[in-house]
Parts: sequence; structure tokens; C-alpha cells
Amino acid sequence: ESFFGFTFTNQILSIVINGITDKKCISMRYTLLFTQIFSLFNNLKYLNLDPSARCSSNLSFDNLSPTVVSSTLLELHVALDKFNDCLYLLDGRFNQLQTLCVSIFMIPLSHTTISNKEKISNLRCFSLHCNTKTKAYDELIVLLLQRMSNLEKLDLYFTVVNKPMFVDETDRAECLIYSYSYRLKDYDQISNNFSAGIFECVRNITLFDKHPFEHEFFLRLSQSFPFMKSLSVMNDKPQKNKLHSRPKKNNQDLPIIKYPHLVKLDLTDAHDDYIEQFLVDWQTSLSNIVRLRSTM
Repeated sequence: ESFFGFTFTNQILSIVINGITDKKCISMRYTLLFTQIFSLFNNLKYLNLDPSARCSSNLSFDNLSPTVVSSTLLELHVALDKFNDCLYLLDGRFNQLQTLCVSIFMIPLSHTTISNKEKISNLRCFSLHCNTKTKAYDELIVLLLQRMSNLEKLDLYFTVVNKPMFVDETDRAECLIYSYSYRLKDYDQISNNFSAGIFECVRNITLFDKHPFEHEFFLRLSQSFPFMKSLSVMNDKPQKNKLHSRPKKNNQDLPIIKYPHLVKLDLTDAHDDYIEQFLVDWQTSLSNIVRLRSTM
């Protein structure tokens, strides 16, 4: 029996746990599950504790300091409580880790007792998502990214407050930091500064700006989000270059803006010009029946 158990646990190389719906899945129990996995499976190379699972708590090492070590783990996907828990995973206990994808509940600006200085030379892919706002970009996140000397792929999603610039080339000496593949379904508060791209996973979009959105912006938007289903426009500024005010000959060569998958349009907080943009403008095509919200 012991021989069978030894053989079995050493043959397991990959574990995926998802669909956790137990409301009693408190943080300590979730963390115990994490530690027991490594005590049982000595050759584990891939572990995914589904970050999207509906568990009431995330991994937290505040009240529990398990001696978790693995020299075989190559890829880890996990949901964490705080930024310190991410530092815990990167303190050298998983020295062969090449891919780390974490969803963090919050990134508070607080003192950490865990080192955030040692190089993480083996890490090739790093993904960090956080739905709460943070003030700790310079103090915590930049320092962590600078430790990843051989990083090849980076995926970031969080909101920085009290900082005029999100991520730019000055934060890394050798390359521009930017998400290599945006996999989320939501993209919030896009402004006129949006520089385009292709975002095939995004379904729900909100727009916000203190300057008007013009026809060219919406064309760029439709091309960048080909599978957009829901769009909310928050802009009370009238358009300056409405199509019907331009000479007709200047509009003949303009491409038609198409929204082939759009089914929900919210213009409650938008100027009336945007109602015309979507419902009156002959240069806009809505293929599906759209559920419209407006104050008109």
C-alpha cells in the first residue's frame, strides 16, 4: 500500500481544482489545501487553484506559515488575499517556477517583512490581476517587476490612484511594459487616449472622457473590440465634428462603423449627440436588436 501510494503521488504532475463553491472555504482551510498538495505530490509541475472559483476567501499566509517548498513546480495559478502573499510565493521556495498567474484581492500600501529585492531569474511569464485600486505601484509592484530579470510575457490589470501615468518605458530600462494578451471580458473607462489594438476577449466596455468622442474614435473602437456586446458611454460633451455638419463629399469615403455583436447600449450619462451617433447616423450599423438605455 505504501509503495502504491508513493508511486501514485510521484506520478501526478498536474493538478487543477476549480468550481469551489463551499461558503465555508475560509482562508486558513484554503491555505491548508495548498500546503497539503505539496506535501503529497513531490513531482508536481503544474498547479491551478482556479482564481475565478467562487470561494469566499483567497490564499493568505498571515496566520499560517507553512513550510512549502518545491523544486519541480513550473507553473502556478492561484488567487491571493494580499500582495504580501505574492511575495511569499516568490521568496525562493519555488525556485524553478517559470509561470505565475495571480489574482490578488488587494494591494495595500503597507510595510512588508518579506524581501522584495532578490532576483527571480527563472520566471518567464507573470500575470497579476487586481480589481481594487492601489497606491502602491511604485513602492511594491515596480520593485517586484524589476526583480524579474528574464521576463518574456507580462499581463497586468489593476488601477493605480494618485499617479498620473500607469505603466511606461521609464519603469524598465530595456523594454516597454504592456499586457501581451488582454484576456478579461471587461474594459472600463476607455478615453480618447486609447491607442487601439485587437481585444478579442472583451465583451463589455465603458467609455469616459471630459472631451467629446468623435466619429473616428468610434471607428477605432469597433475595430479594436470586434466581439463587443455591451457598451456604456459616459460623456456629457457635445461632438464638435458631427457628420451631418460636414460637407457631404467629405463623408462619402468614410467607412461604416459596424457593431455586429452589440446587444446592450447605455447612453444614460451621454450627450444627445451620441444617441444620434448610434441611432441616426447612416455611417453606423447595428446588426442586432439592441437594448437601449438613455434619458432622451
